[in-house]
Amino acid sequence: ISCACLCGIALFAHYAHCDPLKSKLIDKTDQLMPHFVMTELNKYPGVAGLFVSCVFSASLSTMSSGFNALATVTYDDFLTQISYFRSLKESNIQAISKAIAFGYGVIAILFAFVVSQIDSILQAAISIAGAVVGPMFGLFLLGVLCPFANTVVS
Repeated sequence: ISCACLCGIALFAHYAHCDPLKSKLIDKTDQLMPHFVMTELNKYPGVAGLFVSCVFSASLSTMSSGFNALATVTYDDFLTQISYFRSLKESNIQAISKAIAFGYGVIAILFAFVVSQIDSILQAAISIAGAVVGPMFGLFLLGVLCPFANTVVS
């Protein structure tokens, strides 16, 4: 997050006297960083490509670890509740985990197509955060304010 903040501050300082959005050089605010890379970094051979490869590398690294964590949690918390999945061999468990991670990857690609239709990534992030944080806050309040919601039924 701090890197994104520093990039934002650097872009603000660079474009303090010339707003590319107002001068119609870009259409959306999400295009500000790519515009900067293409206009300023193309003066140095290979730097723009290096920047793009770093962005892809960082995003793929983050996404792969996230999909692996989601697959592990899905298998351990949900599928092990079913008696069939408790007695599987390790190789079968790994294959199922890889299939679950692949499924989460397909879902992420579908979400990327949906997000591409939205005007602003910031607007989409705020909407998704509101949709996720609201129910989680409700569950938190339920656990704190209703003691009977914390009992374990055996």
